Order: sequence, then structure tokens, then C-alpha cells
Amino acid sequence: MYQYQNFPVPQLRQRWQREEALGFDLLWNVDTVVAPDCAWSPMFDGPATLPAMALSTTRIRVGNSLVTSLYFRHPVLAARPTVSIDHLSNGGVEVALGVGDPSAGPAALGVEEWPASERVERFREFVELTDRLLRSESTTARG
Repeated sequence: MYQYQNFPVPQLRQRWQREEALGFDLLWNVDTVVAPDCAWSPMFDGPATLPAMALSTTRIRVGNSLVTSLYFRHPVLAARPTVSIDHLSNGGVEVALGVGDPSAGPAALGVEEWPASERVERFREFVELTDRLLRSESTTARG
């Protein structure tokens, strides 16, 4: 089940608990600046709400959107909170990485859409670095 974080926190908590009670195994938050189908609606940051989601539920796994977008997240800023939230949720974090939907936010940040070949190369590096950061005690990279 994925969702936008466009309700007050008490309502979000109720939603997460209801979805867990209904038997869902996994909840995804959306990692975007602007939701394509409700751009008028203010929305909490996806990764920032995951700790509240993890601490408001007991067994359901949590994740950030269908993908953590390389348009919005540096690999370090994707990996560090993921590790923290995984500890808060007793190992209940799911990780999904992707380029993200260029229509759902980069323009709002002033980021130009990259040509396909550049997106592929940036994504390859993003996945490699994020994987190393999540699996290693320490790592270095140039790029």
C-alpha cells in the first residue's frame, strides 16, 4: 500500500494503524516534492515520516515510496536515515531505489530533467553507492 503524506500526523497514524489491522504487510510513503494528482495539497516529506510510521505500528514493514528518487536524495542522505529507521523498526525497512518521476517534483526544485543516458548513468552510480553505504561499516567514493 502506498500513500501520500498529505494529512495531519494524527490522521496519518490512524491510517497506518488501520492498514496494519487490515492485514497489509508493507506501507510505502511517497518520495516526491509535488504529488502529480494532488499538487495543491501540502505534504510531509516521505523519509521524515517513516520513523513515525514505524513507531506507530508493530509488525508492518515500512518503506519510502515505490522508489527513493535520485532527483531528491544524495546516496548518503538516502542511506543514513534508512539505517536509522531500520533500527527503530526492528529491521522493518524496505528499500527501493529509482530515478523517480521527472514530472513529480524536479521542476519544482529547479532541477532540470536529465537526458535518458545521463539518468541511467546517475542511477547506476546511485544504486552502487547506496548499496555500499547500507552494507559497509565505512566506505569511500569519488564521483
